[in-house]
Amino acid sequence: MNKPKKFFKSVKPEAVVLPSKLIKFPSISLAIPDISFSGVLVNPLFITTFACVFLFMAIGIVVSDMRDNIVKLEQVRSERIVLEKKVTEWSEIVKTYNKYRDGYYQLAILEHSLGNSQKAYEHLQKAMSIDPNFSKAGELMEKIAGK
Repeated sequence: MNKPKKFFKSVKPEAVVLPSKLIKFPSISLAIPDISFSGVLVNPLFITTFACVFLFMAIGIVVSDMRDNIVKLEQVRSERIVLEKKVTEWSEIVKTYNKYRDGYYQLAILEHSLGNSQKAYEHLQKAMSIDPNFSKAGELMEKIAGK
């Protein structure tokens, strides 16, 4: 009876040739243990389902936050439009009654609310020139100047 021939392939480590040296890499192998978890956590269907549910929840949260931010933005814009209309109304009143210190004070408050500190300061100066003892205007002037 003929015995089958055994074929062995000898594996030699690859050699990297550098200009001056020949470096041989050692043949080191690491044994990675086969770890298997029994149960639901390793099931690919469970992992995929969990990932999809997590993504849909994250998308839902982001959409909800965006909707809330859009609502807040619309509220701020509508409040700004109302303030700008009031500024226009008080400007007309002050043009008609140019010695009306409270009109200039109201304009200063409205301009300060809109973020126009320079205009608010100018209106307060006009109010103070009409009535130097106007304490509310002086307090607001200090508040604006303190920023």
